[in-house]
Amino acid sequence: SVPAGDVLGTVTWGVKGIPYVLSSGVVSVLDAPTISAHNISEIQQGETINAILSGSRLTGAQSVGFSSTGLSAIVQSGTTDTSVPIQLTASKSAAIGAANIELQVVAGRPVLIGALQVIQPQPTVLSLSPSSLYFTSTGATLAVIGKNFVPESVIRLDGADLTTTYTSASNLSTTLPVQTAGNKSITVKQPDPLLAGNFLISKPALLSVTLPSLSVSPVST
Repeated sequence: SVPAGDVLGTVTWGVKGIPYVLSSGVVSVLDAPTISAHNISEIQQGETINAILSGSRLTGAQSVGFSSTGLSAIVQSGTTDTSVPIQLTASKSAAIGAANIELQVVAGRPVLIGALQVIQPQPTVLSLSPSSLYFTSTGATLAVIGKNFVPESVIRLDGADLTTTYTSASNLSTTLPVQTAGNKSITVKQPDPLLAGNFLISKPALLSVTLPSLSVSPVST
């Protein structure tokens, strides 16, 4: 029976011809490889994103494993002893919740517990058209381009709901009220299909409202 731990010096296991059994834990030659950090914390069902795993003794990264179903990853080029770039994919049926990440490297198979959170598809704002306007504009039409929108999606201006027209899962529009100068927060809110009465809200996009570059004073005489 072999105890778990790191072999830091010279050892001799002298019994030949029988298996050695490790009942629990890991035996590693020199310091065990580790995953200490990653640059993404969550992924949506049906999404593919690039991520970087950071740690030590990660040379020779071969494959990535997960503790939850519906997750897969491909090791990308550019691997070093401390960094492994991967392309991470969550299927549309991936299990929602926390998942462990495992990485097969030359020195072993380090695990990062609960490293990745799988969430349901979220409304996402990718761009605004226009992205800026003058504060004297009246009745300006704002188009919100993104993904995962539904017919019940509502555009919000600084947290206030606006009358919204749904065009497609990637396009919404609204008519803005008269605005004062400053930076405005545009988000999209829609019902949470998993929790009745709750809502999903996108990360904010910035709408810049600026003073006109030309003005006349007095405006009448």
